[in-house]
Amino acid sequence: ESDGEDFMGRLQRKTFFFGFLKKKLENNRQFNEILKVLFLYNEGILGRVDVAVQVRKMLSETHPELIPQFLQFVGVESFSLPPLPSPPNVLAPPSSTRFFGTGLDKSSSSSLHLQGYGPSYRVHPPGYEPPRCSGRTALSDEVLNDSWESLPTGSEEAGFKTARKNIYEEELFNCEDKRCQLDIDIERNRASIRQLEIVLDKLVKEEREVGGGGQGG
Repeated sequence: ESDGEDFMGRLQRKTFFFGFLKKKLENNRQFNEILKVLFLYNEGILGRVDVAVQVRKMLSETHPELIPQFLQFVGVESFSLPPLPSPPNVLAPPSSTRFFGTGLDKSSSSSLHLQGYGPSYRVHPPGYEPPRCSGRTALSDEVLNDSWESLPTGSEEAGFKTARKNIYEEELFNCEDKRCQLDIDIERNRASIRQLEIVLDKLVKEEREVGGGGQGG
């Protein structure tokens, strides 16, 4: 009976919290985005820290006063989360100082000791909880990298924030950017090859003319 009472008590607290959250937000779209993040957690795709980071980012723009209550609800301490990015009107450090996907600042005192591999990679900090993946196999665990983070060197990730909803859509944006750049590089190479073919044809023609003239002399 006590287990049943505990379950009903937890259910009532969760129901009350979500009702309170929905009423406070007054924005069904934002509330639905939060539900999507929680759904990904229930499916085992996101971890608890990932949920806290994503929802904190949403609430920080409209209702920062709700962040402590949500963190308490999911059972995550605020000090265990990476710092929020600086607002647009504040001069932020270059994006190349942040770990892609984590928001960690490599210039902070907590990250200076992290091991690096060249200019582009840093090892995950102690206690880092990697994103979950439901499609991993034994071969994936053997060959894929789970220990290093790449460091972005451009500032393109700072734009169009209003169009990006979560880390997966941000990855789609990055894939499209890289795909576009690849198409540009392919076209440049094709144009260079065409020009080199013209030069090659002229050289071959000149060599034939020189060779023919020598034989005629």
